[in-house]
Amino acid sequence: MVLKKDMNKPRERFVYYCIDKITNNVMYVGISNDPKTRIKRHLTEPHTKKGGSLFYYYLRYLKLINQNPVFVIKEKIFQSYTDSELHEAKHIGMHIDTVLNEMYGNGERIQKNRDAKKELKLKGVEVYNPHLKLK
Repeated sequence: MVLKKDMNKPRERFVYYCIDKITNNVMYVGISNDPKTRIKRHLTEPHTKKGGSLFYYYLRYLKLINQNPVFVIKEKIFQSYTDSELHEAKHIGMHIDTVLNEMYGNGERIQKNRDAKKELKLKGVEVYNPHLKLK
């Protein structure tokens, strides 16, 4: 992957969490310079594409049980793309027991239990509708 020239210039970025309403666990950690747009994509993409990350299966499951995910901006930082990725990895590390992020820091895999994805598929979460009208 080739980074755009300005990707490693320091800029304003935001660390955001997706929090489970029932358990209050952090289910996902993300970082973006435009969190509103990124979160909107998180809410749309799982329902318009097959497969995807374990986090997208989780979002589909929430939709299936008529629950809405809760996203919160946790922190505003001013860093380069590389430094912000490392910062995100620290946040993931703080919630390593509950996050569904499949990538950790510099591309190292979090060893997640693949049975979780399989269980969600059995519950019908793999099913998606590209014409689904979202709120």
